[in-house]
Amino acid sequence: MARYVRFQSSDSINVFLKKYPQSSIYHKAYKLFYDFEYLEQTKDRSIAQYQRFLIQYSKNPNVYYAEKNLFAMISELHIADSIYTFIKKYATILTQQEAWKLLYSISMKAYNKQELIRFLEHYPEYPYSDVLLKEISLSDIQLFAVKNQEDKYGYIDSLGNWKILPIYDDALDFSEGWLLYVK
Repeated sequence: MARYVRFQSSDSINVFLKKYPQSSIYHKAYKLFYDFEYLEQTKDRSIAQYQRFLIQYSKNPNVYYAEKNLFAMISELHIADSIYTFIKKYATILTQQEAWKLLYSISMKAYNKQELIRFLEHYPEYPYSDVLLKEISLSDIQLFAVKNQEDKYGYIDSLGNWKILPIYDDALDFSEGWLLYVK
């Protein structure tokens, strides 16, 4: 096999694999083939090469590295459309959660009901939509800071129901959807 490795290409390793399928080093050669293939196809380490590799060489075990590298490069761009395209076309369980979180953080200009609705309309397949829907529903409820008999503050709705239990030493009203308290 040394003669085939000497040429240091996936093609030369592939010749060896076809010529000597019963070789005792067949499995090592196969791994070497995939490593050479990955290095050859991503030699410039560009976004386009990683994208092409993920599509054309999906059986290569090095897709893990291609996906991670592609995500790192796209993340640096901080462009919502690029991240969304990555999620739709290239993300697996390996990067999907992190990519969605990045897309959310980049897309949200302000944390309010209108922005949450806009985000869900734009990205209806967002995997954490249940959390956002709860936030949207809570934004319609007016909450008031109230002190209980043990001098702890919590929040009640306009009907007098506890929505946030009284466990805080001090509390202020909500401001722009954010709760201000001192624990």
